[in-house]
Amino acid sequence: MSRKAFKYRIYLSHGQRRILEQQLEESRWVYNELLAERKRAYEERGESLRKYDTLNLLPLWKLTRPSMKLVHSQVLQNIGIRVDLAFHAFFRRVKEGATEVGFSRFKGFGRYDSLTYPQYGNGVRVVKTLRDRTHSCPYCGLVMDRDENAAINILQRGLQTLRQ
Repeated sequence: MSRKAFKYRIYLSHGQRRILEQQLEESRWVYNELLAERKRAYEERGESLRKYDTLNLLPLWKLTRPSMKLVHSQVLQNIGIRVDLAFHAFFRRVKEGATEVGFSRFKGFGRYDSLTYPQYGNGVRVVKTLRDRTHSCPYCGLVMDRDENAAINILQRGLQTLRQ
């Protein structure tokens, strides 16, 4: 039995792109705030918030931040679940005695820019570890430092913003 795969490229209008970027920004804000709230609760009260404690904050935040209404409630709840999973993974690694346990990170805008190579035409993501400082493409022969690539991506994003 042969399997077929189809790839479709969706071209967004400027309005659609703007709405998606707003939703992404709101999602990033919620992730960072949930993370900060859990950290604050532990540092100030010695309390470890559970998943549902943090999810109960979402309706209150929607009252004070109306832009959160742009994001579907199930998406916001899923963000809370992902924060909870990140905490569980962190403490599991601590319990196992790992020397480098990592930590739940605040997510910044354009966080993965050094992994996206626009030179491939449609911005293909290439999986790299932090130790991989250069990229060498086996197909086209492109060799580029990841910091140089990040600078190109930031420049391109800035030029796109200016055009909009």
